[in-house]
Amino acid sequence: MKIRIPENEELFGTEASSFEAFHYMQLWLKVLTRDFPRRFRFGVVDDIQSMEASFIYSIIKNFSSVYILATQNNDYAAIATLIRAIADRIVILKLIYANKDTMEREYRYYLYILDGMKKRSDLLIDKIGYDGKISDNEYSTLVKQMQEAKCNTEQVISFCTQRLNQHEYAKTNPQFHQLVLKNTNWQYKEFGKFGKNGNVAKYKWEDLYSLIDKRKTVTSMYSTYFSQFVHGLSVGILLGNDHFENFDALMSVGICLQGIVLDELKKRFNQDSALLNNVTFEDLAFISSQLSEEILIKINASNTKV
Repeated sequence: MKIRIPENEELFGTEASSFEAFHYMQLWLKVLTRDFPRRFRFGVVDDIQSMEASFIYSIIKNFSSVYILATQNNDYAAIATLIRAIADRIVILKLIYANKDTMEREYRYYLYILDGMKKRSDLLIDKIGYDGKISDNEYSTLVKQMQEAKCNTEQVISFCTQRLNQHEYAKTNPQFHQLVLKNTNWQYKEFGKFGKNGNVAKYKWEDLYSLIDKRKTVTSMYSTYFSQFVHGLSVGILLGNDHFENFDALMSVGICLQGIVLDELKKRFNQDSALLNNVTFEDLAFISSQLSEEILIKINASNTKV
């Protein structure tokens, strides 16, 4: 069932749906971050702002994939899975990168990177057996790649561990610090707060979704409904999911998540209107062409008055 949204129809014309609004928002997100790969040092661990920019840039790419899956593949299950992944990333964006407490921001950030690198290290085996099914040259190249990956990973682990041990929090509460460091627990609830049995109190994912929206119906949507698709449970294979009218609701969820990303962009990366430097007249013309004639008339009339 399609639910009419008056604001969509006003902006994009009669019978407009969430698809038009999602596409319009996505055009703005892509244009505003166009220079991010040049402006920031993607992948440089000790540059938190650049890592945040890279993180946001990857979320915006995810949004583009959502639109393609909806308009070209009609793949409801894949979109539901991807939206859950985007929601998880936005939780991390809010908890870590957009944290207003700069001290905690840095501490959680290095724990977060350390957690990922330790898991990567566990996946990189020390020695690759040779079964003769590939050439000697291919085998040597594979071994070299694995060794380099292992070395780079260990370097990042060492760097993050050093930064964390030098952090003010490590001096403030050494016992708490050692516990979160041991478990790379970037999801701790509050620094210095212990839970049952002396363990560190830790957020559950269903609790973290409140960073997106505090309403229980919304947090349940991410933690319960979308998880059905992530884990391949029976709801994800019900007949009728791929009926086109069902996609409108998914796109509405996507628009809400796009709005959060746009807000963070404006708060943290738009000093001196820097984001607008990426917008050309051609961009404005194309983006404006997505709007309804009625809205364009109103905009032109307003500009004429000014």
